[in-house]
Amino acid sequence: MFNNILTDLCKASRKAKFDASPQLSVGEFVLMLENLEDQKAWIFIDLGSMTGNPTEFDSFRGYYDELALGVNLDYGNYCTVEDLLLKAKAVIGKEFSGWKGGEYIMNKNTPLWVDNPGNCSNAMITGIKPRRWSGEGEIMWYLIEIKSSEGEDVN
Repeated sequence: MFNNILTDLCKASRKAKFDASPQLSVGEFVLMLENLEDQKAWIFIDLGSMTGNPTEFDSFRGYYDELALGVNLDYGNYCTVEDLLLKAKAVIGKEFSGWKGGEYIMNKNTPLWVDNPGNCSNAMITGIKPRRWSGEGEIMWYLIEIKSSEGEDVN
């Protein structure tokens, strides 16, 4: 009984922190992706002095019942908005294994982080911003914005 009370208190505390933060849920992220102008455009994760390529979703090590979007720093493994949207939609209702065990079903209200499996950098996803590059023709692309859960800019 004491464990249930403690678990409920921890969940309530985490929900209050999430509700007061700019962090996106899976559902909010899906809506943002759906509303982007160019679904064929590349999308990157803004890491400050560099960008990373979104990879796969997995259980976040910091909170096993939340999701982390992996990041790859290799050039050439680019992801389009359309591809990421399909991946984001596919996690809704899907069961993931926690880092140290347990099974967790993700939903539209699940908070999103950026991290690779096993890592816990506390970089929450807070938005998506469009970018244009004008050279020989114009190229549209997007950046996923992240921020530290400690309130500091990650990038």
